[in-house]
Amino acid sequence: MFSPRVTRYSVAYAYHRNHSKSLSQYKEISNPKGRFLADPFVFKYNDSNYIFVEDFFFKDNKGRISVLKINGDKQEFLDVIIEEDFHLSFPYVFKDDNKVYMIPESHENQDIRLYKCIDFPKKWELEKVLMSNVSAVDTILLKRDDTWFMLTNICSSNAIDHSELHIFYSDNLKSDFWKPIASGNPVIFDPLMGRNGGLFYHNKKTFRVNQVHGQAHYGKSFNVNEIILLSKNNYIEKKISKVNANFINDIIATHHFSANESLAAIDFTRHQRLKKVLKN
Repeated sequence: MFSPRVTRYSVAYAYHRNHSKSLSQYKEISNPKGRFLADPFVFKYNDSNYIFVEDFFFKDNKGRISVLKINGDKQEFLDVIIEEDFHLSFPYVFKDDNKVYMIPESHENQDIRLYKCIDFPKKWELEKVLMSNVSAVDTILLKRDDTWFMLTNICSSNAIDHSELHIFYSDNLKSDFWKPIASGNPVIFDPLMGRNGGLFYHNKKTFRVNQVHGQAHYGKSFNVNEIILLSKNNYIEKKISKVNANFINDIIATHHFSANESLAAIDFTRHQRLKKVLKN
C-alpha cells in the first residue's frame, strides 16, 4: 500500500556570477529527515554568507526558522534559531544601524512581528509587533531615504489566498502606526502578480520577486519585477522575467528567490511519498 504523496520543498544555492549562472547548476541542500527547507533569504554578515530558511516539520505540520552558513563549496546547517507555538516561514532578514532584524511570516498568529538578533546568527528575540489582528503573509521592509515601506500580502476576504499586495509606510521602523500609501491598498490584486516571493538588489536597482499561482497549483512559478517607483504616494514596478519550474527534471513548482552581490538561493517543490519523507 502506497503512503500518501506530499509536497516537499528544497533549497539550492550558487555563487551566481552576476546572475549568469544557470539555475540547473545550483547546489541542492539536503533536507533534514522528516522536514523540508523553503523560502530562502541570503544574508551577508562579517564577510560570511548565510541562508535563512523556513524549516517545516511534517510531524507537527509547523514551520520554524533555521539558518545555514555557506563557506565556499561547504555548507553548515546551524539548525533551528526561532520557534514559536505557531507556524513561521518567509524569514526576511535585513540590517539597520548595524543591527540585524527579521520579519518571519506569522500568519497563524494574526500579526506582523519584528525580531532583533542578539547574537548572530543563532539568538533572536521579539522586538516589536508591528501590526496585530491582521491576516498577512510574506512581509518585506524597505528603507528609502528616511522612510520605511512595508510590502505585505493581506487577505481582505475569507478566501485566504493573500494575492493582494498592500504597502504601508512609517518614519520609524518600530512604529505603532503604519499609514497606507496615498494611491490606496491593495496596490496589486492579482494571483499572478501580488504575493511576495523574495527581494534582491542588482546594479543599484531593487527587484521584487512575486509568486505566480496556477489553478489549484500554489507557487507554480515566479516573476522578477524591477521596482520603478516606491513613495508615500505611489508604487510602480515592471516585470523583467519569469522563472518556470523546468530547470530540474522532477520539480513541479518554484516560488522564491533571494540574492546578495555574490550568492543566490532558490526553492522548488517535488511530490514525495510521506513514508519516504519521514525516513530521510
